[in-house]
Amino acid sequence: SVHPDDREFVKEAVNAAIHDRIPYSINHRIVRPDGSVRFVHEEGEVTFDEDGKALRMIGTVQDITEHKQQEALLREERDKAQRYLDLAGTMILALDTSFNVTLINRKGCELLGCEDNDVLGKNWVESFVAKEYQKDAEEHLKAILRGDIHDEPYCNFQITISGGIQRKILCYDTALHDDEGKVSAILCSAQIVNNEGEGIDSSSILLDKLHNEREEWWQGVFEHAPGAIGIFNAEGLLIDGNPAALEMLGVKTKEDLLGLNLFKNSRLPEVVLKNVKNGEVSRFKYKWDFKYVIERGILESSRTDIVFMDVVLSPLQSSVGEPIGYVLHANDITDRERTEAALRANEEKFRTIFEESPICIQLFDSNGVLVRANKASLDLFGHKSLEEAVGLNLFDDPNIPVFVKEQLRQGNQTTLQTRFDFSKIQVHDLYKTSKSGVMHLDCVFSPLHYGKKRNLQGFIIHVQDITDRYLAEQALMESRESYKELYNNALIGLFRVRISDGMILECNNQFARSFNYDNRMEIIDSSCFFKDFLSSSQDWNRLKSTLNEVQNLVIELPVVTKNNKQLWMRFSLRLWQEKGYIEGVMSDITQQKHALEMLGKQKEELSEFAHSMSHDLKNIFHNMLGFIELVEDENDFSHLRRLRQMLKGTGELLDHSVALADAGLIVEEDLTDIDLDALVRFVANSTVPESIKYHQDKLPRIKGDEMKVAQIFRNLLDNAVKHGQPEKIEVRLENMNNNYCILISNDGKEIPDSIRPKLFSKGFTTSQSGQGYGLTIAKRIVKAHNWHLELATTRITTFELLIPK
Repeated sequence: SVHPDDREFVKEAVNAAIHDRIPYSINHRIVRPDGSVRFVHEEGEVTFDEDGKALRMIGTVQDITEHKQQEALLREERDKAQRYLDLAGTMILALDTSFNVTLINRKGCELLGCEDNDVLGKNWVESFVAKEYQKDAEEHLKAILRGDIHDEPYCNFQITISGGIQRKILCYDTALHDDEGKVSAILCSAQIVNNEGEGIDSSSILLDKLHNEREEWWQGVFEHAPGAIGIFNAEGLLIDGNPAALEMLGVKTKEDLLGLNLFKNSRLPEVVLKNVKNGEVSRFKYKWDFKYVIERGILESSRTDIVFMDVVLSPLQSSVGEPIGYVLHANDITDRERTEAALRANEEKFRTIFEESPICIQLFDSNGVLVRANKASLDLFGHKSLEEAVGLNLFDDPNIPVFVKEQLRQGNQTTLQTRFDFSKIQVHDLYKTSKSGVMHLDCVFSPLHYGKKRNLQGFIIHVQDITDRYLAEQALMESRESYKELYNNALIGLFRVRISDGMILECNNQFARSFNYDNRMEIIDSSCFFKDFLSSSQDWNRLKSTLNEVQNLVIELPVVTKNNKQLWMRFSLRLWQEKGYIEGVMSDITQQKHALEMLGKQKEELSEFAHSMSHDLKNIFHNMLGFIELVEDENDFSHLRRLRQMLKGTGELLDHSVALADAGLIVEEDLTDIDLDALVRFVANSTVPESIKYHQDKLPRIKGDEMKVAQIFRNLLDNAVKHGQPEKIEVRLENMNNNYCILISNDGKEIPDSIRPKLFSKGFTTSQSGQGYGLTIAKRIVKAHNWHLELATTRITTFELLIPK
């Protein structure tokens, strides 16, 4: 985005930073995506490793567009003022308090016969006043500085112009004051006088002419001044304003301003108005809200915004100190205020970056004394607070090599990896720390140069803890051969693949064996591609895309071996973009996946077992409660026999279900011969109330799990009783091809078509107190017997149970 005209300039600065190790500080233009052009100030420097290889570039970029625009406006206003001075027909020059020339107009250069560069900076008295007049001229100017001139401040004396010619001038001098009322300069206007006293200009006429010219000059300065000027009378009423004031206040003519009261309408601070009444000059920043001004009827302006001004308010006094008026100078500094606000916001942003950076950052003054450290630094070096760290002298730290200290004193940047020993800190009692032992650090020591003269102002150190990396590298270096052996014989797969096409560049034997190859060379020599082992062709592209974002990745993926066997692998991958490959570690988690699946299945079966037992026991307890109520109501203890049978059956059901659950079965593997007719009648006897008619055909003998078959009919009959609320329940037998078809029907409530598909779904119920497991349990047990159960499409609610003969 660098502007085309600035690209070569920026490129040269960056190349110098890389090849000559020279930090750069430049101003240039950039082009935004919307086509707008901005000015930026850019500073950058490159850090290098011990071998002199460039590691990284660190820099800042600051938007200075507003500053550049203000500079252009200032140059324009300065040039405008200079052009006006050059039009004056009188010599005009300005002297500082040492009488050195700081400004001269074109007429003055013509009269002296010199260029402005030959005049500016030279002492007016010593360089241009004739020797015999120098003492008088100097005394006259000193009197002006002291304020001792009460009459007309003019004088005449000889000056020496080009060629050594002396000419007599009549000079009118005025003292200029700063914001504190001190004389800061002398403004002189002068006219050549005929040496013989002849000609058209006598002294009085010449003085009048000078007065007129000075008045015209001051009026020109007033009218063309870039800043707003307002003149008020002794009562504080505005009597004149220059064009800049009209523009700033958004009015068309001076008449729109006349009568504006300094003390009533300006809303200036009370202390300022009080000071100016006491004859004091005040300079201050001021905010003028045009919306407020218009709403209060103070001024009719075309502006509705807010303007920030730099204001100087000065009293005008007579020779005896009486107030005769006031003059107000105002410059629009709105852009500067906004720029400063933006700079403050940027400063706050960079302060936040400094404090929250994960990299340790320490700031030292030019003497090497620590003045600031971020949170990461305090944590790394064991400081509880900044106060414990402040005051440490960089050059007293024995952990910093001598050559680094020498380079810093010379203002050179240094990068190194070093060993930091906390025991040295304790021995020299440099600071308090909660840390001990040794750590290894990656440090960048940088001198700070700023200011006009680019003097050394301090130092900044960036530190990263690389202890783990260093120890790992040392371990690898010390055991290089053993590492190779470990690599080739590791029980996990290790590999390296090319980023561009996924070709396997290197792998160990375990990686090869995982994909059914005999050894690593079989893969490497046959130019195998990593992406061919992945189950999905899209996985490779997704892996590369993710690694480009995160650099390191742990992921589980299905793979296909050489013999088309599918396995699950866990990959730990790292991208080496600069080297062009991806390194990875692979472990076979197929058994783990299967174990998790089995665990999930067991968990589901356990849940189903618990719900099944809960459902059936509740039904049994409900029926038991019914018999107990019969005993109480009828005083017929014959029902106790049925209760005893139910209790015994319940215990047997529990024992049987637990045994099946332990074996991971739903029904017994060895099915037994069952008298289905007797079994169903026994279940119906404990499930169907006497108030409901019950009919049962003669049912056959079958093979099955007796306890579980009882569960089937108990849930089907209980469902009919609770939800159908029938008057009659029938269990009929029909022959259907090679199957027994047992029909369990009731004449109770019809089942709506909308809920018929959901009847066998787990948890589905139409009852507020039901659990929705009865039919699900029945269906599951039927399926385990390889039987079939469904709801018939007849109007009367009928369940069809098909049992092979």
